[in-house]
This record gives sequence, C-alpha cells and structure tokens, in this order.
Amino acid sequence: MRSGGKIVKGHKKPPHIVHVRGKRNQTSPAWKHNRFRPPLHGFTLVELLVVIAIIGILVAMLLPAVQAAREAARRMQCQNNLKQVGLAILNFESDRGTLPMGWDGTPDTRGWPQERMATHLILPFLEEAEVLSMFDERYRVIAIENKLPMMQQISVYICPSDDAAGRLWFDVISRSNYAMCWGSNGIVLNTLGGARWNMQGNPDADLTNDGPFYCNKAVLLSKVGDGTSKTALAAEILAGKVDNGSPYDARGLWAWPNTGSCIYTHRNTPNSSAADEMWPGECANMPEHNLPCTTGGVADESIQHAAARSRHSVGVNVLFGDGHVGLYRDDVDLDVWRALATINGGEESALP
Repeated sequence: MRSGGKIVKGHKKPPHIVHVRGKRNQTSPAWKHNRFRPPLHGFTLVELLVVIAIIGILVAMLLPAVQAAREAARRMQCQNNLKQVGLAILNFESDRGTLPMGWDGTPDTRGWPQERMATHLILPFLEEAEVLSMFDERYRVIAIENKLPMMQQISVYICPSDDAAGRLWFDVISRSNYAMCWGSNGIVLNTLGGARWNMQGNPDADLTNDGPFYCNKAVLLSKVGDGTSKTALAAEILAGKVDNGSPYDARGLWAWPNTGSCIYTHRNTPNSSAADEMWPGECANMPEHNLPCTTGGVADESIQHAAARSRHSVGVNVLFGDGHVGLYRDDVDLDVWRALATINGGEESALP
C-alpha cells in the first residue's frame, strides 16, 4: 500500500466486498461472480454410451483389417520359407547334378530301406547339416536309434499360419508344413497292391510316377521337358491335429517317409474337400480343420494321394523348378493343376 509515494509494509489488499441484502460486508471470491465460468458438471451417461458405441464400431471395422494384415505377413513368411526350400533343392542339384531322390530304398543293416527323403537330403543346404549328421545310416531314418534327429524342428519347414510349431508326433517326430511333389495322381505307378519297400528289385513293380520326386531315382533337372517354371517341386501342407492316440494323424511330418507326411500329389485341387488316401490308421478325418481323409486307408501306394493344403483363405503356395513361388487358388482348373505336377507330360524321360 502506498502512502505519500512510499510503500507501507504490513497492509494487504482488502478482500472483495459483496453487499447482500440484509447482510453487509460479507466476503466472497471474485470468480464466483464471473458469468463466463465453465459448467461444473461432466459427461452425461448418454454421452458416455455414445462414445463407447463409436469406439466399438471403429474396433469392429478395424479388427478384420488388422487380422488380414497379420495373415498377409504370415503368408509372406510361408512363401519365403518355400523359396528357401527351392534354393536348397537347386543348390543340391548344382552340387550333385540331379534333384534329390524322393525316397532312398538302400537297405540298412537290418535289411530295411533307409528311406531318406528329399526333405532329409537337402538339410545341409538349409544350414541344417548337423541334423542330417545325427542320423545313423546303419538304420532306417525312422528307427528308434534315430529318434534325436527326428525330434529336431526345422524352422524353414514351418508355416506360421498353421499350428505345427513346437509339436511332436508321438513325442518323436516334429511337425512340418511343406511336402515334395510326387506327380499328378498316386505316389507311384504300380506297387502290385503292396508297399514300395516290399517291391525292391521286383521287375513287375513300377515305383516311378510322372512327377519330379519318386523312389530310388533322381531326376535330371536339365531334362524336365515341360520346363522348370511350369513344374511344381513342392507345396504347402497342413500338419495333422492328432499327435497321439488312435487314429493318429501323420500329415505334416518332415522325417516320416509316407504319403501326406512329406509327400503330396496333384490328384485333387488345393484344399480339396475330397479325402486324402493314406496308409491305414495314419490320419484322422477332420473336414472341419480342412483335413479330410479316408481313415481306412490303403496299403497300395499306387492309390495313395494327399492334397496340398494351407490355412490361407486364398489358396496354397507352390514352389517351381526355377525357384519361383506362386500362389494357386483352390478353384484352379484340375487339368491345369495336374499338368503342373508332371515333368515331361510323357515325353522325353527325365531319368539319368
């Protein structure tokens, strides 16, 4: 407070004085009399419900887009894995001069065929040489002596769209999602109604087919008459849902040398509703999981077949002989699909 031009200490600014009728000299904060003061209430219940409803609508609209983006990323990873498989096959061919053998019937010390598949033979070219070295060549690949390598999960053989990762079939063989193409129909031409390992050396049996992989023979890539860009080498498959119990499901097993495990054919179109025909007891019929099959099965491998399958809503990824990967829809023309599985359409032999 100033007094005669000087500041006098000890005096405070008097409070705002409000004169109320009947009551004098009562004090009141000045802001209470500001007619532009903000309202004292918050959101009403109706306003909150409207906001929540709008958020719910936005989430409902965005969720399918987010899920579609995630699936697109998973599908791309599946394609990249299949490309790695293709590079491994082509590097094997550059090193050995032929494609890997589809099935090796060389006898082991017990007289059984060793049964190494193309999925085994390309392991060194997938930086998995250590896994291949674990196999004891004195015994067939599915002998109990080879349990440890069979348990190893090969990361390149796993498609993230499926649930194969981390699963073991009967606690022995790891699951997988890729298989080699064994032609346009059954996996062999004629096993005389029996198993291929019982037909070794039988001149009346024909263990070949019209595809790039089959028994005891290695195909020369240079003699694929249909052209490498038009010849399927491998494709996606689904891992069976039943790991233990009966009937068990042996579909999607990289180290199990049977139909549906690491062998598929083009008898039926991708993700076909037609049942896969496999060994007796080796599949559980689950159409609801896109895994239909004939549970009775047949021992005649000229009849056995298993379709390419995936969890993608648009089709399956297919690897071709020139290394490229293409996506084929479920409704692809059957004749075209079968033609993609043949190496020369019955023309010049592709055998060495």
